[in-house]
Amino acid sequence: MKHRKIPVLFLLVLLAMCFMACAAEKTQKKDSVGNTTQEEPYYYEADGKKIYIGQEIEDAVAILGEDYEYFEAASCAVEGLDMFYYYHNLTLTANEIDGKKIITDIYFKNDAVATTEGIRINMEYAKVMDVYGSDYEMSGTMMEYIRGNTILRIDIRDKKVAAIEYKMK
Repeated sequence: MKHRKIPVLFLLVLLAMCFMACAAEKTQKKDSVGNTTQEEPYYYEADGKKIYIGQEIEDAVAILGEDYEYFEAASCAVEGLDMFYYYHNLTLTANEIDGKKIITDIYFKNDAVATTEGIRINMEYAKVMDVYGSDYEMSGTMMEYIRGNTILRIDIRDKKVAAIEYKMK
């Protein structure tokens, strides 16, 4: 009888872990009335237009303009190429996914650009906490906030923002 309880207990724990993993993947929230709403992913805004993870690179180039340097290299993360679009203040990385060139990374190069919420490189850590709160994961010196299909990564060094990046989840 004792030997039967262990496998059953193990299966119950495994089943509970599966349910927790599925629940953690959801990016929906309840509004004040209790209706389920889809969370909008993080995005960068230029001239009132959104540039976001999952967007076709041609749409972002149409917004940011043709003044960029281009480089491509074999990707370590996905099959195919990493395509880099180097702008003065941003670097966009795109990969071919399902036959489309999709933005998979937006990297802020300097403090001339900010997140939609107003965070820039060289800002104080306390300001990041005021704006985004404490619902983040730490990965080394990186604070990682997840919303929708996007991870907002903020590198903190000496209590200041050292780097900002949006990545595909």
